[in-house]
Amino acid sequence: MGRIPFTSLSSIPKIRIVTNTFECRVSSKVDAEVSIPNAVLITDKATNYTRLAGGKGVILNTTVSIGYSDPLEKGTQNKLLILASKRTPGLVQNPPPIVRQTALSDFYVAYRLSVITEKPEMRGQSLSALHANIQDVFNEHGEQIMSPHYVSAPPTEGMGTHGKVV
Repeated sequence: MGRIPFTSLSSIPKIRIVTNTFECRVSSKVDAEVSIPNAVLITDKATNYTRLAGGKGVILNTTVSIGYSDPLEKGTQNKLLILASKRTPGLVQNPPPIVRQTALSDFYVAYRLSVITEKPEMRGQSLSALHANIQDVFNEHGEQIMSPHYVSAPPTEGMGTHGKVV
């Protein structure tokens, strides 16, 4: 038997267990089996995270925004995001992670990191670990993540300037 498809319905992640003529039974995040009538399935948005992953797992996407005043050389943000993905257990490195610029906003450039996790049931934990590693890697390299927006720079040493989130 192959991997069980991982989907979301109404933005709620689910692992499909059984599909038949009248219903689709899924397992929720809290290990409850939920029966969804097919009539509901055809009227709501469903996202299949496993179909395009080539049978290797589940695609995870996350977005990071970096300010325009970043003095680092071109491509550094991509390298830092890929380094964070390499440090995250359970993420597939072949095919390699993909980083794309997705927005040129007023105060920052948005980058989307797309990776594949080996285990659909661990999607939430893998994404949480990836976020922690992104923060760690960017902090190690003195790079500030600009999400949401900020008004002033955070303290660098001792009792410096405090940032204000808006």
